[in-house]
Amino acid sequence: MMQDLREKTKIIMIVVALAFVGLMVFEWGMDISGTSVGAQTGELGRVNGEPISQQAFMLAQQELTQQAQQSGRQLTPEERREIDDAAFNQVVNDILIGQELRRRGIQASNAEIVHAARWSPHPDLMQNELFLTDGRFDINKYQAYLNSPSANEELLLQLEQYYRQMIPRNKLVRQVSAGA
Repeated sequence: MMQDLREKTKIIMIVVALAFVGLMVFEWGMDISGTSVGAQTGELGRVNGEPISQQAFMLAQQELTQQAQQSGRQLTPEERREIDDAAFNQVVNDILIGQELRRRGIQASNAEIVHAARWSPHPDLMQNELFLTDGRFDINKYQAYLNSPSANEELLLQLEQYYRQMIPRNKLVRQVSAGA
């Protein structure tokens, strides 16, 4: 039996080589199965028909990686895989929450955004030295900055975007907690 196998090695190698060439041409080149459509459109998958964009995943991945690297050490391959999983789960959760917000018609009004920006500063801003007095956050300095013409417009737009996302999410949490 081994002798027969040795005699047919050349034929077996030719069949394997042809199968590999066929795989390269028909599957990878022509994409007969259509499995690489997501790669072409920038989609990693879909959640209830809504695409998971590669861009959203990469942004979440980048943010989580930066947070993990704040300790100043290199990440292990296992930690990188965990970050990838967490980023993907975060994007999926964001899509699901967005779908539920739309289903329930939950939004944030401009007045709610202004009120939240004035009275509930972003946690990062509460650590900013610009708004500290004697090492403690000073709401008056913060509000004076928001009212000043020298306020950074990009920062104000980021604050608006933050509250436009967070206020509806908080409303959803309250509704779910109340059993609605």
